[in-house]
Amino acid sequence: MRLNHVVCGQFRGRLALVVFLTILPACGPGNPTGRRPVDGRIALDGKPLESGSIQFVSDEPGGLISGAMISGGDYRVDVKNGLRPGKYHVQISSPQNAEGSKSHKVSTEAPTALPPPSIERVPPKYNSATTLTIEVTASGSTRFDFDVKSSGRVLP
Repeated sequence: MRLNHVVCGQFRGRLALVVFLTILPACGPGNPTGRRPVDGRIALDGKPLESGSIQFVSDEPGGLISGAMISGGDYRVDVKNGLRPGKYHVQISSPQNAEGSKSHKVSTEAPTALPPPSIERVPPKYNSATTLTIEVTASGSTRFDFDVKSSGRVLP
């Protein structure tokens, strides 16, 4: 009879440990990776950039890369895909096809010809050869607005 109490006591102890270890992660911080949501507004020549994308590339080797789509001049990166504190290069892109349309029409029919080539509306200074940088801090603002000129200079 005494052996049953010992075995039962050991089982209860192990069960309590398993329950504790299962619940413990839920009691920790809600954002263990330290990522921060990021948002802002993009303007090209003083007007909201209708569509495009923004990408944040960490300055650290092998660092984080994240980004978002731009719609109506606005972008938002949620906390799940957010940026960790640090410095980042910013790349803004907004392709326009050669016929002047900012996006290609989606069709369910088989393509009869290749779409026209895209022309980048944003100068290389803001995308492929970017000079734009930001710094994300652990507690500061994470709103970053950019007003770029097609001539290649940033408006203050």
